[in-house]
Amino acid sequence: MKLRILMLVSMLALSLSACLSLAEDITPPPGYASPTPAPTLGALYPAAAPNLAQGKAIFAEKCAPCHGPTGLGDGAQAAMLPVNLPVLAQPEIARRAVPAAWYALVTQGNIEKYMPSFASLSDQERWNVVAYAQTLHSNSAEVQAGQAIYAANCALCHGPDGKSAPTANFTDLQWVASRALDDQASAVRQGIAPNMPAFADKLADADIYAALAYTRTFAFGAPVAVAQAEQATPEPAPALAEATSTAATPQAEGSPTLAAPVEPVPDSGPTTGLVRGLVSSPSGGDLPSGLTVTLHGFDHNLETGDFSEVLTLDAKLDAKGKYAFSELEMPKGRAFYVSLDYSGITYSSEVGFVQDGLSEFDLPVTLYETSTDTAVLVIEQAHVLLDFTTPEKVTIIHFLVFTNPSEKTLVAETEGGIVASFNLPANYENLQFEEGALGGRFLETTAGFGDTLNIAPGSGDYQLVFAYDLPYTAPGGLGGLLGGGETELSLPFAYAAKSMTLLLPEGVTASGPTLSDDGVQSMGGSSTFQMYSAGALEAGQDLVFKFFGSPKAAADQSTGSVSNQNIIIGVGVLGLVLIAVGAYLFWRDRRLSEADDEEDTEADPTEILDENEILDAIVALDDQFKAGKISEAVYRERRAELKAKFQ
Repeated sequence: MKLRILMLVSMLALSLSACLSLAEDITPPPGYASPTPAPTLGALYPAAAPNLAQGKAIFAEKCAPCHGPTGLGDGAQAAMLPVNLPVLAQPEIARRAVPAAWYALVTQGNIEKYMPSFASLSDQERWNVVAYAQTLHSNSAEVQAGQAIYAANCALCHGPDGKSAPTANFTDLQWVASRALDDQASAVRQGIAPNMPAFADKLADADIYAALAYTRTFAFGAPVAVAQAEQATPEPAPALAEATSTAATPQAEGSPTLAAPVEPVPDSGPTTGLVRGLVSSPSGGDLPSGLTVTLHGFDHNLETGDFSEVLTLDAKLDAKGKYAFSELEMPKGRAFYVSLDYSGITYSSEVGFVQDGLSEFDLPVTLYETSTDTAVLVIEQAHVLLDFTTPEKVTIIHFLVFTNPSEKTLVAETEGGIVASFNLPANYENLQFEEGALGGRFLETTAGFGDTLNIAPGSGDYQLVFAYDLPYTAPGGLGGLLGGGETELSLPFAYAAKSMTLLLPEGVTASGPTLSDDGVQSMGGSSTFQMYSAGALEAGQDLVFKFFGSPKAAADQSTGSVSNQNIIIGVGVLGLVLIAVGAYLFWRDRRLSEADDEEDTEADPTEILDENEILDAIVALDDQFKAGKISEAVYRERRAELKAKFQ
């Protein structure tokens, strides 16, 4: 269940990424909408070998304020955060981290951990800083020792340059980016049949990790000297160790940094300061006269994580579109941003966060003209999942990430009307949304539904998760026994899609003119999916495919393990598909809970069971929960009721 919650949190983190800003190490104030959308993921491996020297410089600017110059979690801003930061320089943390997982979180952020996305960095720059961060737990002495160990034990098969083994090419950027050092160490200890022997009895763990630190240099380069003298990394505090996971990632400042400072003042900390900025539009034209900006000031409660608004001031723009708020109280930790209503839409600046030596902020605001032409919309990523939880129904879950490539905010033709329309199959029913409902944000149309939300320019800022049911009869007779019985689906897409992924429960396969089989992929735990790439779709084109077979039971899905050489997809899932899987699990658990609630209302509350029957019921309940057939909340409630019957 914990995995499902993490998946759902990942989904919500991306869908809320528009709310992240600041130097962006704290949750933004209420009502704040970031003008900088999170960047979309590139390939889950670098296009070129990372430049560690550049990564070091980026780390010093973007990461060190929170994580400290050597990755010990002792940055100046760390004490202001209501969460514990992972000690990146701790070997136990760094060795279990997959480089591509760190890259995915650096790219898209993690709102739960107060980590923003790095919108100002290019794809290669993000890889540079990730590669550098993953060297902080090591040093040149370990690498030199590893070189000798590698030469004596590994070079004969892998070659002196690490290229000779086709299934473990240490110079292959994709191969290296997809594997944690812990995974590689496990393979070294246990061996991989038929060619690689086990080294558990020959090499100590320290020697294995030293050799792996050396092999990492074939693709990522040798460690660069850190900002301070190399030192032994301390043991993490219990809270830190508990909070970290395989997906632990540098939690750092995003772009732009703490809003551009103007002549920092002494570290003693000022009591008053200035917020100023320029309001402009991409077209460069003159703004209407009389526009007013509103300054919002918020204080942050570190114990609760909540913001309270303590200041609201208005100011008129001058003839050049500039504004200024002077003589402002600047207690440490206060957050400022400005907003402006223009053509019925509220636009916001970045957030300025008061810290030692910083009391003046330049907070520009960009305004956009409006347009009703939604034909410019493009779906950057589309993920479609099929769920068979409801009898005689198949639930279709869509997770869509859009780009508005224009320089205009898309609005409805009439106030409160539909901005973007979405078509659905003719016989759909039970339409639901991850956020909002029909009659509120979403309006029903003859062909499906429409969204009334305005769509600002940018990539990844507008996202949509929705689901609906279609009638479905599971195959019966001999065809059902043999896993047959084809069903054809035709799912309409009103907007062009650059990337399309189809996921089905393991045991169900699909075929179609545009589908490419990506195999069965493990999402961790007992969740496995058959994945297909569907390529790009033109606007108005249907995704047409046939599916057949029967979903495997959740308990069965976890038995066939993934080999050391193929455990790559979890990284891609984290960045691209895990979010969609979170939507799937959200709907599946919700429906299971609803079904369980209905069963509970039909149960006889006066039913009397003997002790053996109660024990049998508890065992059966445990099996259902382990198989993922009931939610954790329902499981715990029922188990408590059964245990109470013993009394």
